[in-house]
Amino acid sequence: MRSSIFGLIALLLASSAPAAPSGKADAPEGEIRQRENAWIRAVREQDLPALEKLLAPDFAYTVAVAGKPLSTLSREAYVHRAKGYAVEESRFDEIVVRFHGDVAVVTSRFVQKAALHGKDRSAEFVLSDTWVRRDGAWLAVARTSSRPERPAGDGK
Repeated sequence: MRSSIFGLIALLLASSAPAAPSGKADAPEGEIRQRENAWIRAVREQDLPALEKLLAPDFAYTVAVAGKPLSTLSREAYVHRAKGYAVEESRFDEIVVRFHGDVAVVTSRFVQKAALHGKDRSAEFVLSDTWVRRDGAWLAVARTSSRPERPAGDGK
């Protein structure tokens, strides 16, 4: 009886332990990271056909600015706006990818030195991207962009 109790405890502990990561678990995250980088490259290089391949037909881009209403652009308006970007440099400083079945949510800190139609857009941003796997391909359905709050006393 005693050995069967220990066996049951061992079985319960083994089943509650986190599974060891496999190469397959990293594949979707790697694909999403590649698509995130392809997105910023397409904007930087004004490669609108490449950009359009990454965005779902129902894509929406929302900008959050403190004290102002949310501003949302359709896919068509976002692609058109990308034509006006002059990006000198851009990079992700941090990317966190989370999966929920066929949905991936990406939160990132993104830095760019750029201008939009001649107006300076150089800054650090927090981006939240939502990707959906449709017919085996990951497509971006939403991006929200905001600027992080600076700590009190930070003169920047």
